[in-house]
Amino acid sequence: MTDQPGWPQGQGPEDTPPHTGTPGPRPMPPAPPRSQRKTLLTHGAVGVVCLLVGVGIGAASGTEDDAGASAEPSLSISAGSEPEVAQTRDADPEPEPEPGFHQLGPAESFSDGVHLAGEDIAPGEYTTEGPDPDGAWPMCYWSRNSDSSGEFEAIIANENLQGPGRVTVNDGEYLEASGGCEWNLA
Repeated sequence: MTDQPGWPQGQGPEDTPPHTGTPGPRPMPPAPPRSQRKTLLTHGAVGVVCLLVGVGIGAASGTEDDAGASAEPSLSISAGSEPEVAQTRDADPEPEPEPGFHQLGPAESFSDGVHLAGEDIAPGEYTTEGPDPDGAWPMCYWSRNSDSSGEFEAIIANENLQGPGRVTVNDGEYLEASGGCEWNLA
């Protein structure tokens, strides 16, 4: 044994036991495994919620998708049989116009859409009772536009209505309406 600086008298590095010193931090025990049942229930609940949201969106859209469905017949042939023609959708017959009634000139009432004053609707002042107060979105929107581009710069005037309202549209202007309000020439 040799005396070395920094060591207690009579000791050296060779006299140090191999595992002395302060113990380090204890390792964390592993987390208990998540039960498979809880995982399945969580994923199943998320799936059910997504399904319900999808059904709600589909129900809210109504029958708009049916309007674009093809009404053309399809042909199916089975081996050893005659060809069969199946109608994929019942075609709605065109409604017959009422005798003696013919639309002369532009309409004097309208609802949602973009309407050209002088062609689609008559120029003038239109009034509405407002939106359905029990509707999902009780608000109507109108805008007078210089053209049908839909660009912000084309807007001459606009307003959101939560009750009765009126708008005057000039010949050649486009009037855009949304929200389900019925507009009538005053």
